[in-house]
Amino acid sequence: MDASSTAWLVEGAEVERELDDIGNIWIGGRITRVKDGRQLVDLEYLDGSAELGVPLSDVRPLLPMFTPPVRQSPSAPAPPAPADPPPPAPPTAPSAPSRTVSLRERIAQLREETGTLDKNVQNLRERQDSGLAALQFANESVAEARSGLNQSMLSAEGCLSEIQDLVREAKMILGEVACSAGFRDLAVLERLRGPNSSEAGHQVEGHELIQAWMPTPGSGGRCAISSTLRLSGYPWPNVLETVVVWVHHHRSLGFAPIILFLDEPDPDKANALQSALAGVDVVHVLREAEMRAAWRDHGALFEEFGNQTTTELSAKQILNTATAARLCGDVPWLLCNLDLDEAMFFTGGGVAQHFGDVPANTSQIVYINHEAIVPENPGRTWFEQMGHFKLSPITKLPFISRKFPAIDEEPQILEHPDGTGDATLRFWQGHNSRLSEQYNFKKRSSGGTCSYFDGYTRGKVAVRINALANAVPRVHRWQPTDLNTIVCHPGAASILHYINCGGLDWFEAKYQIRGSEEANRLWFHVLAQERAKVGRSALRELYDDVLSIPQKDLELQVSEGFATTWSLAEGPQPGLFQEFWGWACIGLGGGLFVHMPLAFTPSSNAWVPRARPTVPVAMSLGQSFEGHLPGESEAAAFCLELPAGERGCLMLDVVLTSQPPFDGGIFLCVSDAAATDTPNFRWVSPMSGADSLGWRCQILPHLLPACATVSVWLGVGIRDDPPIAPCSVDGSVAFQQLLADFGGGAPANHYTAHLHFEPELAKLRPELHLAYSIFHMAYQALDGQALAKTSACRNLELTYAEVEFAPFVELLEQVAQPQPGETFLDLGSGTGRGVLAAAMAFPYLNRCAGYEISEPLHVSAEQASAMCREKCAAAGQAMANVDLRLASFTGEAWEGDIIWVASLCLRPETIADVRQRALALPPGARILTMDPSFGDGVHGFQPIFFNGATKIPVEMSFGRASVFAVRRHVNLSDHLTYPPPEMQSPWQSTQRPSSTHANAKSLRLKSKNRGCARCGDPRMYVDCRRGPSTPSAHIAHLFRFARLRWTSLEMAAAHRYLARPASDSQLPANALAG
Repeated sequence: MDASSTAWLVEGAEVERELDDIGNIWIGGRITRVKDGRQLVDLEYLDGSAELGVPLSDVRPLLPMFTPPVRQSPSAPAPPAPADPPPPAPPTAPSAPSRTVSLRERIAQLREETGTLDKNVQNLRERQDSGLAALQFANESVAEARSGLNQSMLSAEGCLSEIQDLVREAKMILGEVACSAGFRDLAVLERLRGPNSSEAGHQVEGHELIQAWMPTPGSGGRCAISSTLRLSGYPWPNVLETVVVWVHHHRSLGFAPIILFLDEPDPDKANALQSALAGVDVVHVLREAEMRAAWRDHGALFEEFGNQTTTELSAKQILNTATAARLCGDVPWLLCNLDLDEAMFFTGGGVAQHFGDVPANTSQIVYINHEAIVPENPGRTWFEQMGHFKLSPITKLPFISRKFPAIDEEPQILEHPDGTGDATLRFWQGHNSRLSEQYNFKKRSSGGTCSYFDGYTRGKVAVRINALANAVPRVHRWQPTDLNTIVCHPGAASILHYINCGGLDWFEAKYQIRGSEEANRLWFHVLAQERAKVGRSALRELYDDVLSIPQKDLELQVSEGFATTWSLAEGPQPGLFQEFWGWACIGLGGGLFVHMPLAFTPSSNAWVPRARPTVPVAMSLGQSFEGHLPGESEAAAFCLELPAGERGCLMLDVVLTSQPPFDGGIFLCVSDAAATDTPNFRWVSPMSGADSLGWRCQILPHLLPACATVSVWLGVGIRDDPPIAPCSVDGSVAFQQLLADFGGGAPANHYTAHLHFEPELAKLRPELHLAYSIFHMAYQALDGQALAKTSACRNLELTYAEVEFAPFVELLEQVAQPQPGETFLDLGSGTGRGVLAAAMAFPYLNRCAGYEISEPLHVSAEQASAMCREKCAAAGQAMANVDLRLASFTGEAWEGDIIWVASLCLRPETIADVRQRALALPPGARILTMDPSFGDGVHGFQPIFFNGATKIPVEMSFGRASVFAVRRHVNLSDHLTYPPPEMQSPWQSTQRPSSTHANAKSLRLKSKNRGCARCGDPRMYVDCRRGPSTPSAHIAHLFRFARLRWTSLEMAAAHRYLARPASDSQLPANALAG
């Protein structure tokens, strides 16, 4: 409606306000204020109530009411007609008498008025009849629409019933042959059903299976990420801290670049954000002016969405996504439109591993989102919360939509035919219905959907940039729909949506800023917009209702599998999605499909064995088995009993004697079920390469505490099946390819299998065996995880994580390389496992210290330390001094030569504090953390490489983790010459240092204010503790000859020159660093 063309749109005008779009109900009132240019008015109703910000489209001028003339009784005298003013009469003429109206004339006048009244009444009746007819037509249309919807729902339920029959029969058929998930098209199942099958399955457009993609761990993958942010209006400085935490989380996963579009009109807040992120080199920030200028480069896309950017956040996101795709450079992938209340979560690894082996023909990867249940006590940032999440309904319930996953639309969630999650659905349906009735919110009926999400359910995507061509972005997908789109298995990666988790202030700010949006029609979003127009008290009431989930209902939803505990630090419960496979897709006609979630095996393989071996081979340790390979689509199985209570590696070597002639490939699969049961393949490895001789299947029993046995299947695939990708749900099973030349006279298609167990103790040096035994005796009855849970503090930084003896000692030996007299320091020592492992494995250390803030963990560490010292003394085992302190390492001054900090859950500011303190450590100090960016771009740190990489895998108490090590070093000037000019005379009188000078490579350069660690001479800047047999005296002589005129950098250069060995071999990792 054009406000400029409505003459009635003025303050004080009487108007009518529409109350119901369907019932055509209006209420009268008057305009108290007109808001120019915004198409909104404020109203005061006849009952005295008021409403602010009413859209002009819901208002119309008050229709005039007909007022009939007053009918007089025939016996009543007619009122006299008003006399005309008398004209001036001639002075000589007498005045004329006034004319009297006769009764006949009066009756005629009344009849004329009566006729007019009858015509008006007739007009009103015609208008009323027309309105009634329109209302009847509207009611008939509504009834017809409801009837059509009911018929569609009945048809969908019929299709769902048919799907259930197909799936049930498929499980029955495939259960007889050892698997329930091997067919890629339901047409195969229909052929298996035979001629007596129901005809209902032939009434649909088509059907197929949509399999979720389980990524194979790779390497070298890269992905950028984009987000549109706004700071003004939200609680300050909480919003700034939340952005910083969000950036550091995604940087730790490996996303680079991180492209932030700052929709921020306040330059001071924009400057504050850029200052807070100044040290993060992968962040690219576009401020508002630069962002809007980039929009105009998108041609037709800007013409479509440019005029919507004043009110619609989605329009800004779409244009910013197109800009981000141009800013990625040579980065192949882009994760689009991840908001500030969303976080990416990878079950294992990070970006490099996840995107390292994406199928080459994939253009778009959909990541399923899960929605947080709003906590009663929100923290400073929602990423710190350890709360409950509602699992995505599209992984639990059937839904209707166009072909998933390519379409960018919200699906229509249905009830499960088997009644799965019935209690959960009843709760959320009642919850939503109560909100609709309580707030008179009738624009959305809860009867047509079973969705228990307040936000979106269709996930978000990462796109391969070079495959987009002419595709255009939308908020949740890129179009057109012919892009090759896959869905990532939720057990591998998901999006955590912390919707409305910031407290009432965030909730109010969000809907004050986004109150005018019209593109987002999700029912809760629209309801919150309506309540925001009423005021803060109305929003508070609604926010309290969002929190009103009784504990018993929450526990019931967890038990039904529709909710779970989840945090960024600890992740979900193990095996949460291990049964999820994908969807059965059934066409309804008109481009609509019913999608049924399938809970089959988690294997990403089309191959399954069709025949269970009659007698599975039960193998014991040290046993060998010889046999012939099974035929095509067949399998042989080995049943392995896991050693109880032992740490080590159970290894099954399967060796082929010739290259198998099968076109379908040969595979080794591991199931945590017995060989006589239906297998549950959780680890799969195909034979790869023509030189492959076989596999070494490595199983870590201590990571499978719930399993007494596992079964290993050796099978041959089907010729026409697609290639099978490896599958691994965790690090408890690994495969190693064995390479060798075939031959040797053995029969073709022959293989041998040998089972042996390598205890963890065998990997250690013999002198460490006693320390290993004492360590495990001290901790065998100590449950650190349980002690950590008894602490009342819910700080995410105090998440429990401990080291294991053998992996940690190996890490220190190969990376840190401890030297005699050095100090080991554990920041966050927990139960002291790291401190005691270092003290017993390297008794020549001067001191092993640890800081722990949790008193229960510290007390347990003291007890374990006392036991270890007692056992070591009794057995004659040396042990370094142990210093365990109940204190926070952020509030104490500390120093050391080897610093260990399990920084996986530390806040960015804590890591920054450790980094700043580490810069004060002496040159040569080694710092081991779990932060890949700890030393990035910091002068004074030098990365330590292990096997050619900075990422060092190590086993922790919670599983496999990655460690990154740096060395404290001194930066030398590039122009420094060797030898320095002031030292040329003594050097010229001597030949090149002899090979004895190579001993100096183990000396440590001390800082200028500390002097020599052995003799205490403040003029000595190196250790001379190795005695006069080393060139320390020669170095000291050179320093005294220079009369201390050199700087510490020049002396470091001289020391480094003299410490070079005579040969050209590379110095080891613990050599003097300058």
